[in-house]
Amino acid sequence: GKISSATSIRNLIEQNNDFSDYVFDNNIKYTNLKTAKLNLFTILKYKLLLSNKEYLKTILGVEEGIESRLINIIKESNNLDEFINNVVTKRYTINKIKRILINIILDIQEKTNLCYNNTDFQTRVLGFNLKGKKLISLLEKDIKKNIITTLKSVENNIYNIELKSTMLYSIITNNTQLYLKEYNIPIRSDEENDN
Repeated sequence: GKISSATSIRNLIEQNNDFSDYVFDNNIKYTNLKTAKLNLFTILKYKLLLSNKEYLKTILGVEEGIESRLINIIKESNNLDEFINNVVTKRYTINKIKRILINIILDIQEKTNLCYNNTDFQTRVLGFNLKGKKLISLLEKDIKKNIITTLKSVENNIYNIELKSTMLYSIITNNTQLYLKEYNIPIRSDEENDN
């Protein structure tokens, strides 16, 4: 049928408009974006109002001066969109602001980024079929040890951030058990040609 961007579809959902022409399955339960934004704004306001400027300066992406701007504007803002739009300047684009805000919520500091850059390369397998299983079995032992199938026993900066991100998503969407799926083993198919 028709083609639309993910942003446009989210806007249609948020405004309670018909989006059925743009998705494959109309029966999927979509996240209530208004509730998610409200929850995210609440968490963000809590984090910003309880953080001091020195701490905010350690967050990845925070440049001198923006920490004061964030704290001052959050006090006067009533919702997430209003807050972001009031923080945006020529120097701080909307995408840069959004990255900084996620880094604040997830506590991704400059030093976290340095650790991330020094982390050994690892691959997380989410699912595979018989063909994939054969390919994995052909890998050398040194490569296989860097393949992760579950986050249960992983101590890695990247996956810690991934887990925190899933927990955040679980909280803002009121799906409190969602993050537990991060501990699942990969989906396996007995078919040869599954995609």
